Amino acid sequence: MVAPPLYKTTNGGINWGYQFPDTTLQRYSFSFISFADKLNGWIYPSSITVPSESHTVTGGNDTTYITGINNNITSVPKDYILSQNYPNPFNNSTIINYKLSIKGEIKLIVYNIMGKEVNTLINKKQTAGTYDVSFNAGNLSSGVYFYTLFADGIIIDTKRALLIK
Repeated sequence: MVAPPLYKTTNGGINWGYQFPDTTLQRYSFSFISFADKLNGWIYPSSITVPSESHTVTGGNDTTYITGINNNITSVPKDYILSQNYPNPFNNSTIINYKLSIKGEIKLIVYNIMGKEVNTLINKKQTAGTYDVSFNAGNLSSGVYFYTLFADGIIIDTKRALLIK
């Protein structure tokens, strides 16, 4: 029986390396994989009948073949979309996602409950696509905040975020 290859990525899934494991080890499933750094790692077998772990000092790349993964990142949204931040409510930091259908001058501004601008997260020209921005509210007090997406000076949408400290 030939063991299936082990797959590994070091760049978020853009490229994947694989190697066929040493079949003399008789380990076809693993309960835990741990790396101390890029090169030194250990795998622990699922079976308690095979109690020892295996160790690599080459990052598992000694017989790696790289294959490219084509991500479809060229798709363009049909409309402008401002998503709800997550997590919400949040403590100090949250992520705001938005999608642009065409290139334009984009602003993403955060306001307090009184309508006063407290932070400009984005103020630049951007191409069509999907974006994430982190909103760090560590210097703000607990409360309700609003964030508004502008495209070429036109309000696209406004959402509410709840900061709880």
